[in-house]
Amino acid sequence: MQNSGKDDNISPLKQAADALNTHDGNVQKTLARMADVTLAPLQQARTEGTLAQKTADIPTVLGFIMAQLDFEDMVFTLQAALDRKSLTQHFKAAAADAPEKNALMLKRARELKIQVESLSEEKHIAFSSAIEGILPPGLAAAVNTLRGDKTLTDEVREVRALVKNLTPEHIAQAMLARDSRTNSQEVIGAIADTAAAVTPEKLRSFLLYSLENFNGGEIAMLYKRAWEAAEEVLEAAQNGDFMSPKNPRKVKAFGQSLQQALSVIEEGLEHAGITLPQKLKDAVADYVDSNRLLRQAEALRQAELAKTGTQNDVSTLAPINIRRRNKGGPANG
Repeated sequence: MQNSGKDDNISPLKQAADALNTHDGNVQKTLARMADVTLAPLQQARTEGTLAQKTADIPTVLGFIMAQLDFEDMVFTLQAALDRKSLTQHFKAAAADAPEKNALMLKRARELKIQVESLSEEKHIAFSSAIEGILPPGLAAAVNTLRGDKTLTDEVREVRALVKNLTPEHIAQAMLARDSRTNSQEVIGAIADTAAAVTPEKLRSFLLYSLENFNGGEIAMLYKRAWEAAEEVLEAAQNGDFMSPKNPRKVKAFGQSLQQALSVIEEGLEHAGITLPQKLKDAVADYVDSNRLLRQAEALRQAELAKTGTQNDVSTLAPINIRRRNKGGPANG
């Protein structure tokens, strides 16, 4: 395999990560950069039999792993990592390592604007539909609830219309407002409470349910289809349009396997009695609802126009000279 991971500085994985880290919102350009360094190694590994071997090994390896699991130790590790103290330290460390907040939000806003504007309406709808197609039923229902009586097409068109008039600065302001209304302590508490409620019995129930309904053979098939779909998308990106793979059936097959896996995970959590607190669901919904964010950015833009727009328009007009009428006669001029 070309460029093996011996020198991590030049390995395909490292180069792909670098391409992803420089993502500016243009999905096509980012995937094309990733394709330049990862497509050939993926194709070569498949030709050499690596994909077939890994796919064949997965059921056996999975059975070995399951036989070695210590559920009590797993729960202890999970709860130690997700208790309030650990999460608070993690959030603080992440905030300390992050760029200055205004600059970070502006960077994300630029990425969002570029991402929307780099796709035609047709491709935007197709891309959004593909993403929603992998959602498990519960999450899909939550998305539809947020959407109300609008269709996916309606929502895409609203996003595009809003982004057209918004600057990255307007979007960044809305992101900062969203960040400020998120109570991090409530989110930390919700995550910690969820982890604390997990028992070895619940974890065992979740894993057994998941593997009974999505077994080792199906996991192997998911791995195989993910590999094949990655090749298709990367090759299409290298050819100029990641949305036009030569074999779209392979990408669709991967989406179907992933949707099935996520559905089983969702069912498994419910079966085991592991539920997310409403506060955490609300916080997640707030962050994934891009329409709400953009509507708030538009409200900020309109408020700005109401405050300064009229004054700016008037100030650009030439002074108005009002001539006095002569007493008893017509106006001069």
